[in-house]
Amino acid sequence: MIDDKEVRRYKIVGFRDDQTKIRVLLEDAPLVKSKDDMSFDTDSILKNPMGMAQKLMGKQMSQIIRDSFSISRKEYLKEKYMVGDYVFVTINREG
Repeated sequence: MIDDKEVRRYKIVGFRDDQTKIRVLLEDAPLVKSKDDMSFDTDSILKNPMGMAQKLMGKQMSQIIRDSFSISRKEYLKEKYMVGDYVFVTINREG
């Protein structure tokens, strides 16, 4: 019985052809879009410089490292995934 599952929402940002499979590249897309708190006003930078640096580093890393999944070429052609589509991915714990 599988009871530990998590559902995530992603935006498709690209594809990579791995000969026999297609790798679908994803970008995190939260269910509720949060207000961008990356303001660069001098007051917030002076109050919390390390916090601002951590946010910037986290944002850069999320742009470099992409989540992805592989599907067969047949499934890719059947599903007709397109860049810009949103997908839900269910993650189940094994065992």
